[in-house]
Amino acid sequence: MGRMKLVIVFMLVIFTTSSTIAAEITSKGFKLGVNMSKFIGDDADMNGLADNKYQPGFTLGGFAVFGGKNNWSFRPEILYTSRGNYAEADYIFFGAAISERVEVNINYIDVPLLAVYSNHARISFFGGPYLGLFLSGKAKYEVDAIPSFDIEASSEERDIESDEISTVDFGLVFGATFLINQSISFELRYAHGLKTIDKKPDDWNRIEDGPFDLSDVRHSALQVMLTISL
Repeated sequence: MGRMKLVIVFMLVIFTTSSTIAAEITSKGFKLGVNMSKFIGDDADMNGLADNKYQPGFTLGGFAVFGGKNNWSFRPEILYTSRGNYAEADYIFFGAAISERVEVNINYIDVPLLAVYSNHARISFFGGPYLGLFLSGKAKYEVDAIPSFDIEASSEERDIESDEISTVDFGLVFGATFLINQSISFELRYAHGLKTIDKKPDDWNRIEDGPFDLSDVRHSALQVMLTISL
């Protein structure tokens, strides 16, 4: 509940100070779409052990457009977004072939703050920072049977708690909007995380008795959205 209050206050500040950018809201509406997301960063593949693949998710929320000058406008959004990662790992352990799969889904409230450029054609371009606040998450682990150790295949699913993951995410988002008519448009966008999702990034991957490394595991997402303007 505290994170939701923070988002509401943040959005109120944006809207009340937007008069410096434009005199009035020129458009508003809602959007929904699908994500294809995966982890990126130096440690995302667990030192080459994991093969990360895109994990499907979804996005829905609303937006407002504040018209500016010289073809520029400002578009804050508030979105409920699911993103994560799907990883496969195949390796040898004491002579036995191990095959594991890990599926991660993490839910955020995202607040992108986007500058939009349009030359009044059917295509416009946008970009800007986003802030993501962690809501919930799930992780699913699957391991194939290991006959040489008399181990059967297993599967486990559990919740991801706020003490395991950074509760604040931020990064950059950019893309293009394709106008169908005055009310409907499609968007293609890419979100690139700039902050590790690790709750304690300074105790990652300890090597023998040496120092701890700083972890680098971040979100990335390709998104396709349907936008409906009111």
